[in-house]
Amino acid sequence: MASKRISKTAIDWKNLATKLGEGGKSQYRHIKGTIDGCLSRVNKYPEEIKKIDFAYYKSRMADPTMAAAFEKAYTALKVPYPEDSEKLIPEIEKELTTVDEENAVIVENLDGQINLYKEYIAVLDSLPPLEEITKEMALVYFPSPEIDIDRPAMYPFTPEVQPEASPSPLNYGGKKW
Repeated sequence: MASKRISKTAIDWKNLATKLGEGGKSQYRHIKGTIDGCLSRVNKYPEEIKKIDFAYYKSRMADPTMAAAFEKAYTALKVPYPEDSEKLIPEIEKELTTVDEENAVIVENLDGQINLYKEYIAVLDSLPPLEEITKEMALVYFPSPEIDIDRPAMYPFTPEVQPEASPSPLNYGGKKW
């Protein structure tokens, strides 16, 4: 049947579904429905055209020479298979191999990032519950260059208001008390 013609372009639907994930279910259904519709339209036709029985027509027609002329024209007709006149197939195959290599590098990098994030999640899971973490523990677990425990900052966080800027404890922001 016609399925032999399309066997080279068969799609691994399970693999595609796993790669698309949950977010791509609607696109997956659309693609699968479209391709299944095309396949059903192609497969409803036979793989080869039925042979015309010209002997039957010659016996039934008043002038058998007309059937003979049709038979001669029909057998002489050859529909050519399209050729790659511009020789693009090797270029496309070369581009496909380069794209496959680039994709392999991208997948390898993404796998490394996924493993890094899995390690990060494991570290976060090993922390105490959020309700039990104090501010001091948060600074130890998540150090920040903006926050220095040894040099506390005061609101409004401008340099002239900070404790180290004023020699007197009564001098606040350049104002004398």
